[in-house]
Order: sequence, then C-alpha cells, then structure tokens
Amino acid sequence: MIVRELVCRGFRQTVCTFAIALFFGICGASLPISARTTPLVKLVSGLPWPGVSNLIGYRGKIWFANSVKFVNHNSADIYGFDPATGKVRYEKHLFSQDAGHPVIQNGLLYWLFEDSRFLPGHGEFIVTNGTDWNWHLIPKGRAFHTHVMQTHSGRLYAGISAWVAKIVVSDDGGTSWRKFYEYPTPDRRVSRITALANLKGKLYAGVTTRYDKKSPKLLMQQGSTMMPVPGWPASASVDELAILGGWLYGTNEGPRESVLWRTDGKRTKRVGGPSDGNMLWAVTARKGAGALWRSDDGLHWTEVQKFKNGRPLDVAVKGGQPYVGLLSENGGELWGGLKRESVAVNRRRTPLPLKLKRPDSEIIVALKRLDKILGDVSEYPRLRFAMRPLVAAQTSEISSGLAQRLNGPFPDGTARMFGRRQIPVANMAQWYLLWGIAHNGRGRVPLCYLRERWTSKSNRAEKYIQPTLAAMWAVRKLGQDNDVTLAALIARLDFKDDPRWVTGDVVGALTDLTGKRFGYDRNAWHGWWRSRKQINC
Repeated sequence: MIVRELVCRGFRQTVCTFAIALFFGICGASLPISARTTPLVKLVSGLPWPGVSNLIGYRGKIWFANSVKFVNHNSADIYGFDPATGKVRYEKHLFSQDAGHPVIQNGLLYWLFEDSRFLPGHGEFIVTNGTDWNWHLIPKGRAFHTHVMQTHSGRLYAGISAWVAKIVVSDDGGTSWRKFYEYPTPDRRVSRITALANLKGKLYAGVTTRYDKKSPKLLMQQGSTMMPVPGWPASASVDELAILGGWLYGTNEGPRESVLWRTDGKRTKRVGGPSDGNMLWAVTARKGAGALWRSDDGLHWTEVQKFKNGRPLDVAVKGGQPYVGLLSENGGELWGGLKRESVAVNRRRTPLPLKLKRPDSEIIVALKRLDKILGDVSEYPRLRFAMRPLVAAQTSEISSGLAQRLNGPFPDGTARMFGRRQIPVANMAQWYLLWGIAHNGRGRVPLCYLRERWTSKSNRAEKYIQPTLAAMWAVRKLGQDNDVTLAALIARLDFKDDPRWVTGDVVGALTDLTGKRFGYDRNAWHGWWRSRKQINC
C-alpha cells in the first residue's frame, strides 16, 4: 500500500531534493531485512519522455506520469506497471504540460493537470476507476496550475494557482467546488499551493513563492482559514508533505539546499542525520544522480542505494517494495524489486463523479454573451470564461449550436493571451468552441482540423492555440471512432512538421478511440491499421 510520496522539486535543478514515501506495512509490521536490503533494478526504461514521477499504487499497479521536467513542454502520459507480471502499459494521455500529484478517494484515482493546455484560468483534472475515465473542471478560483489534491474529513481539497495560490474544496467528489482559502500575495507576484496533507483532523498546506523567502511556507488549518505552523522556519517553498508516527514531515527549500523538518502542529523540529531504519523512504538528487534512503523514525537515515546515471524524482512503496522514478536522458525510468506478487483487485467499477449541469436560464444568457464576444475583438480575452457555463450544459442542442459557430464569421485581428502573445481571434474562437462541443459529449469534429499542417512557431512558454490540437482532444472526448477519423489520425503519425509532443496528442486520441496500447510505436499502429482495413474489406 502506498500512503504518500514526498519529493521537493525546487526552482533550480541543482538544489538537493528529497522524496519521501510513507509505508505502514500490513498491520503496522516492519519490512523483513531482505526487503530492506535487496538492490533495486530497472523495471521500465526508454519511455518517450525523460521523467518518471507522481508514483501511486492503485488497483494492483504502480501508476506514474511520464513527462518532461523543469522546462515548459506539452507532454504528460500516464502509465501503469503491474508488479505481478512485470509489464508496463500506456494508460492515458493528458492534454497538459505536466501532471500534478494524484490522489485516491472512495475507490477513484484523480489525476491533476498541473499546467492545463486548454484553460489558463481554470483548473482541470481527470478521474478513473481503473477502466473508465472522466474529465472535470475546477471553476472556482482562477488557476493556471493544479498541483495537488488531498482527502480530508470526507472532502476533496485541491491546491491551485494562477497569480495567487488558493485552496478549493469539493463535497461531492469533484462535481462542484467552492473556495476555501486564498494566500495573501502582493500585486504582480506569484504564489502556489504545492502540497497538502491531513494530520490529526487538520489540513496542512505547503506554499511556494519566488518573491518571499522570509516567511514560513507551511500552513495549518485554523477554523475556516489557514495560518503558519508555529516554529516552522522561513523558506521559499514547502513542496512535499508526508506523515509518520503523528508527525508531519516537509521539505523546506532554502537558497542552497532542501532541509527536512517535522511538526505535530505544536512542536516543530529539524530532522537529524543518517542512521538505520525501514519505515520512511526518501530520495535525494543533484546533477543527474542521487540516492535512495530509509528511516524508521524520520530522524535518522541510512543510504540504501545510489543512482549514478539518472536523477531520482519520486519514490513510493507498494507491497513492502520501494519504487523510484528517475529522470534519464535515455527516457524515463522506473526502478524497483524483481519480486513478482499478485494483488487481489476488486473488479467492480466504482461510479465516476457526475458532471455539474447548469440551469437552462443560465445557458441562454451564456449563449447571448458568447455571440457578443465572438463578434468583438476587444472581448476575446474573456472568451474562456464565457464558455464555462456552456461546457456544463451536456445537451445536443448546445453542441449543435457551438458547432454551427465554428465557421464564423470571426472578426479580423488578434487578442492577447499568455502574457504578451497575440493570438488570431479565429484560432481562439475555434479552440474554445471545440472544447465546448467535446465537453457536452455530443457532435462531430470536422476532419479538416485533424489534417491541418503544424504552422505555429516555437515559443519559450510552449503555449499554442492551434485548432488542430483542440480537435485531436475533442475526437477523443466524443468517441469519434469512425474509419475516416481513424485514418486521419493514423496518417497524422507521419507528419514530419509535427513536434513530438503533437504526435503524443495523436497517440492519446488513437488509444482512447481504439483501446489499443501501442503508445508511440508508429509501426505497430500502421500494422494494426492495415490489418483492420483488410478485415473490413
């Protein structure tokens, strides 16, 4: 059983990082000596992207994200590793620049879009029961990033951020949300909620800022608000949290190193040096290498294994076995033990949370507002907010109405987005209209979007509003799996001008529409398609 992983990512790649996974074992029993000392081996390697992180145990598997770390990049794929068979499977593609910390609540696994590609201004997440998947919004509180979720007192809390960090809460598993807390942040500054934990009936939150290193960055719940933990030292951030023996452990990032501290809400202490133990696991990393550590009390640590050709990003424990995700230039890696052990899994499908529907009166007003914006260049920066009630309509009438608007007419000109970038308003309109059609779950995507050549120029932020990307996501969401759509996607695998992450969007669409798990193997996709055409003939 995995309880929680703890990793300090920091702003600078050279900062020493910690990752801690808390393992209670069966009935609180310690691990046998052999399990503590057996070296880890490489279980998964050569993945498309260099980083493996966000490890979590769910339904008998180790699930993890494969992405590009520490730079802007439009890649985020979810994989599942089965310890019983040693096989890894491509599970899902996120339309996101990276994945946030996943969490399990009531038998469901929630994956966060740390930096959504669709919605600057809204948080997003995807939830699965291991078979079915559902896409959801967090409309409360402006969000560029959704870093972390946490269960607490039967509720689901999420740490989001745009310019100002916020905590939002859901009482119904993610269907609806309300704001719980906002971190006081000066104008033109940025703050983020990057860690959440639940200790002794209180919610704790780790904060990350660039502008302030003189105040404590660990908060605890006090009634209906959050306050600094007594005695917690000043820092730039607290990125990760874990619990052991009534103590909350957190990495406190200073200018040169990350230091592990702990608190029980009243007492706060810095954690000591290496010794022996087996209940708490950690990884440290610097300059492309690192090590795995263990501790039985959180205070004293023993180095278990070194990694010389990869940087540890994350650690978690399942079935008494630690697993480590590494950043490697040759493709992301997952390390663990060779022991094969089947885990009994309840195959019953847990129902996914419902989508929140808007009242008809609100939808009518929203359509009128949408048409006003579509006809006025100066209004386009508000387009994504005007679309919010329409994506929750879930009616064929709304989908049909949005589809009719895809061809315009749209005014000439550009609108500012992503800072100072100027986006053609026609692209922006089609981008969000396709998003709205897909979220309503009805309608068809014109194939011309899937066949458009990639024309966007590279930019440092890796932010793009080209309708072909939205179309590839929309066909997935709509289940548009007819032969002509699949043929267009198969052909798109060979578009030479597409960045590799765009190919990732194609792979994600094909996987969802066909159920095939070929990942980024073009030859396998083409072979399957040739066989399918022969059968159809």
